[in-house]
Amino acid sequence: MKAVILAAGSGRRLLPLTRRLPKTLIRVGGRTLLERSLNALAQRGITESVVVIGHLGEKIRGLIGDRYHGIRVEYVRNPRDTLTGSMHSLFQAREVIDGDILLLESDLLYAPAALDAIIDSPHLNAILVAGLLHSGDDVYVCINESGEVVNLGKHLADADRDAACGALVGISKFSLSFLQRLFARAEEDPRPYPSRCHYEEYVFETSLQGAPLYAVICEDLTWIEIDTLADLRRARKQILPRLRNGRS
Repeated sequence: MKAVILAAGSGRRLLPLTRRLPKTLIRVGGRTLLERSLNALAQRGITESVVVIGHLGEKIRGLIGDRYHGIRVEYVRNPRDTLTGSMHSLFQAREVIDGDILLLESDLLYAPAALDAIIDSPHLNAILVAGLLHSGDDVYVCINESGEVVNLGKHLADADRDAACGALVGISKFSLSFLQRLFARAEEDPRPYPSRCHYEEYVFETSLQGAPLYAVICEDLTWIEIDTLADLRRARKQILPRLRNGRS
């Protein structure tokens, strides 16, 4: 299984740090977010990865290189990183995806147990769901009694938010057949590039066309998505100490 890491974003909400660094190269506890993810992937036997780069992508390539702790690293560029969102970044990787993948967002700090949960899931197509961060940027996930995702989004109705089982972490697993459907849907979308924002929206829409998507729930997972300077402060002061103490 190949890992695909989306790292093309410009990180505007993390200015001024992201004037000189892509946000995946921000350090927490002496290591960059990207290095942390690659280390965790290597420890779980992943040997191939694709990193989708954009903003200051040459710095990612310069730090990580073509091999990292036994993982072969391939780079794909999103040439419209300032105009497009994560779905367009994932779409750029379609030519180098030849099998099932783990998909990771690159601005996460998380307990490595998150990877165990998604890899060990019996479902071919699954998203990792954990406790809400209450950051104002949570992607709420609603499921049915079988664990199948029936709704997700940042701006759900109040009743759906109340019924949500948690928030999308940004670590997922997809089969090649699901991805082929996903890419076909994105390619046929008549909306202009700026409207092609979030990959999770396309994933959910694809799941409604006969390809069920399941939630893997890790309620007590220690994690954070670092989108703002406030998130970064919380990552360093609260999340990192919990990870160092072995909190899952």
